[in-house]
Amino acid sequence: MTPDITVLSNGLRVVSLTLPRVETVSLGLYAGVGARFEDTVPSGISHFLEHMVFKGSDARSARALAEAVEDVGGAINAYTARDVTAYTLRLLKEDLPLGIDILADLVFGARLDDVEVVRERDVILQEIGQVQDTPDDLIFDLLQEAAYPDQAFGAPILGTPATIAQIDGAALRHFRGSHYGARNLVLAAAGNLDHAALAARVEQHFGRVEEGQTMTPTPARWQSGTTHVKRPVEQTHITVGYPGFGLEDDRIYALQVLSTMLGGGMSSRLFQDVREERGLAYSVFSDVAGHAGAGMISVYAGTNPADADETLALITSIAESFQSADDQQELKRAKAQLKAGLAMALESSAALSEQIGRQMLSFGRILPPDELIAKVEAVTLADIQATAQHCFSQERCVVTLGPS
Repeated sequence: MTPDITVLSNGLRVVSLTLPRVETVSLGLYAGVGARFEDTVPSGISHFLEHMVFKGSDARSARALAEAVEDVGGAINAYTARDVTAYTLRLLKEDLPLGIDILADLVFGARLDDVEVVRERDVILQEIGQVQDTPDDLIFDLLQEAAYPDQAFGAPILGTPATIAQIDGAALRHFRGSHYGARNLVLAAAGNLDHAALAARVEQHFGRVEEGQTMTPTPARWQSGTTHVKRPVEQTHITVGYPGFGLEDDRIYALQVLSTMLGGGMSSRLFQDVREERGLAYSVFSDVAGHAGAGMISVYAGTNPADADETLALITSIAESFQSADDQQELKRAKAQLKAGLAMALESSAALSEQIGRQMLSFGRILPPDELIAKVEAVTLADIQATAQHCFSQERCVVTLGPS
């Protein structure tokens, strides 16, 4: 599959993959803005805007918007991350023109009036409360904040009750105007479509969007340390974070393989040693987060409070053991998992649309699957050792949440 790319006169990029054997189309508008771009605005405004665009435009009320999508059997969604805000649709192929119309109306036609802002603020406060009541979600916000304190990169994506209270309709309209320029947008689609017709329709609906500029994030500043948050819960939740690599650093592929070996599945060392052999945790895994210019490899475990010290010590020991990794079969298994995950994603039009949209934002090009597979396949045990030595020898950030 070869992607087609068209750049509109205002700089908005249209990228698509044609899948002639399916009957649907997945499309999304990807804006290169998220929580890490909120240095000079209230934390959570990116996410607040993502909510508010569903509250109606001059052309459609909130109800009419939902009915327009569901009348044709479609599905609409959105999310906010640290680097991107996405608005996505999945429709039958013949409804693609409607989907583009809805995306344009959704994002650029939204009224963002103060009456709806007040109402939606309460909804977001409930969402924040839900995270606060879910310790195995909250712990990752706490780790991000502890590792990147006093900067937008470490602030919660949802914001806080104090910052949400500062946001009104005027602030949202100004934020949209300053951060949703055409050069900072990608419209991506995958499915049964004709690219030329897609680009022409996007030009019709998005061609008047002001050019604006590409957003450049403030460099992230890592800070190590240990933090405990006392909560009357049954488990102690443990997160351990180490500095990783940015998306532009090719070492991130070795880090992904290392993370898979460490805690990426039932055969991983963390799962086998922490859960299967010692019974210290039901849930234990590792993860890699990659962003422009910054990254982290982290481990999570939920354990009995009496076992917290032992669990943390075991996590540390297992992570550091990869500095002398020598198991070729373990390496081969991790590569197979990553390659299979990539292959499975290629079978979903929604995953493909998101992949090409976010790659265009992050790299300015689409990374061919063969290139990604080759980068994973090229990782050696020496690379795993070097990556483990680089990451796990650095000062780490540990956050625990529990009763003691």
